[in-house]
Amino acid sequence: MPQTGELPTPTCNADCTDFPEAPILDSGVPNDAPSLFGAPDAFAGPAPCVLEPELSSGDSPGALIPPNWLRPRFRFTANGDLFEIRIQSPVQRHDLVAYTKSTTWTMPAEIWEKAAPNNAGKPMTVTIRAIRSNAPGMPSGVRGDILIAPVNAVGSMVFWTVNSAAVGPDSSKLLGFSVGEEGVVETLTPKRVQFTGVIHEEGRDLRGTYGGGKPGFNPGEVQCVGCHTSTPDGAAVVFTDDWPWNKAIASVRQEDAGAIPSFLTPGARALLKMPWLGTQSMSPAHFTTGDRLLITGYGTRTLPFSGYGGSDRLAWIDLETTAAIDDTVPTVDTNDALGQAQRARNQAIQAAMGTAWGVFEMNGEPGNAVLPNFSHAGDRIVYVSTDVSPNGHPSYDANRADIYMLPFNGRRGGMVTPLQGAADPNYYEYYPSFSADDRLIAFTRAPRKGACPRCVDGPYYHRYGEIHVIPSTGGTSTPLRANQPVACAGDDPEIGYVNSWPKWSPSALSVDGKTYYFLIFSSARKYEGQFTIPRSEHTPATLDDGNPSGVRSSQLYMAGVVVDDATGAITTYPAVYLWNQNRIVNGGQVTTVQGSNLTPAWDKFQIPPVVIVVE
Repeated sequence: MPQTGELPTPTCNADCTDFPEAPILDSGVPNDAPSLFGAPDAFAGPAPCVLEPELSSGDSPGALIPPNWLRPRFRFTANGDLFEIRIQSPVQRHDLVAYTKSTTWTMPAEIWEKAAPNNAGKPMTVTIRAIRSNAPGMPSGVRGDILIAPVNAVGSMVFWTVNSAAVGPDSSKLLGFSVGEEGVVETLTPKRVQFTGVIHEEGRDLRGTYGGGKPGFNPGEVQCVGCHTSTPDGAAVVFTDDWPWNKAIASVRQEDAGAIPSFLTPGARALLKMPWLGTQSMSPAHFTTGDRLLITGYGTRTLPFSGYGGSDRLAWIDLETTAAIDDTVPTVDTNDALGQAQRARNQAIQAAMGTAWGVFEMNGEPGNAVLPNFSHAGDRIVYVSTDVSPNGHPSYDANRADIYMLPFNGRRGGMVTPLQGAADPNYYEYYPSFSADDRLIAFTRAPRKGACPRCVDGPYYHRYGEIHVIPSTGGTSTPLRANQPVACAGDDPEIGYVNSWPKWSPSALSVDGKTYYFLIFSSARKYEGQFTIPRSEHTPATLDDGNPSGVRSSQLYMAGVVVDDATGAITTYPAVYLWNQNRIVNGGQVTTVQGSNLTPAWDKFQIPPVVIVVE
């Protein structure tokens, strides 16, 4: 198994023998394959296209890979039917050489797990050559480096996967895996969530009694587990349910998946059932007994349970409140029982404002406040200021989205300020996220409507979205190299790559004067097995270039970011495809599924381990 600590533990630093002296010959490869390729440096064009991992080229670095990450999978296209993969390391006595007839080859686990920690902080040079076995001649080839990071990645990733735009019991779920695992496990489905009794926006009936329900669900059941965030202990997720956008919370632990955490009080449960709550965030600085807070978007309304008022602010909810708020919905309406319960609930919530929950003062906010992200230190909230946000997100129809900062200030808030470098009126800036040390903020940036002939998207699934990072105090933002697919992959830049939703790993480590970060994001660039999701009645007509067959599916990618501690200079690295993300493991067996993978969270989740017995 890969190492799990934050720093790799090398067992050798020179003349290592992790790479075997003898070449590896895949099934069907002739025994004389090495002689067919000739000398290791003999190759010419046309070069194979290496799709993953991206190799260095000229001044552009190759992928930065943690030594405890998924073992590298080399996927390429080339003219030929016999291929050589050669990997050289400055600490290894021998080159690792493999011959295969496949254009996909994965380094054996027993080699990677020994060699990667020994190579930490150093490059591995990769050469891929191709020939036609019946007329070898001069091989075509390409050579470049990948860099093995001097730090491990830590934690687990939980992401939302969907196969349909229609909400149903089987259309979406949360999947998860820990760093280095070669498959994913089902972490949470709507039907496993024990948080029930979801209330209609007006507060009289359970959702689904007469409106808002989806096929396959009983009234009051959770219908969606999207836009999730981890509780700081990693034991549960808080997520946004389906319309009318209430909250719910559920364990992701193996022993009690779907259960409601013991710290959630009845009063807090009732507050989470309020409508129009947008997305949410938590901080380890406010997750102790007596101070267990959730930060969330809050749609204005005349009463706690009533129709959306047309604007959004940020609110806090005390998940341990002792306020007596009854969330019970009577089963019969004798003597106006439903109306009495509705009025009592609204009155109790209003009376508890300021102690059990509250709305932050946001002086200077020019529009609506959505998408909060709470700093790990618990002193700042970064969020998006936008003009249109009907469901607690920037709308596809919005014309403005900028990143602002709000002081926590003991639950009071105060004066908001635009984040310099991430509040440019010429761009949409959205989906902000603090790094583990609060030093950086990652966000998505995209051109505003009208900025180019095909710039018709708002700040939601924007075709030209790019991931940027910026100091959390403001400055100049840096776009990631990972925004661009491999140049030879055949992606069409005119329809974009839909890069979105960056989330940092739960660790930032400094080694030799540089701090190493990793983040995960979603992208609709080309990948093996990509499919289209049929449009629903709610899909904007121009979304994803208006493709009538549907919206391109997205996948998850990891990227490295390195900061020079002395100068603050930021170096970014190409995207690394997560080749395990569609391999669901159940009972030790792997099943490859088709899913569009979105809204990842990366934290120290307490999810079940992925154990593969049979492939």
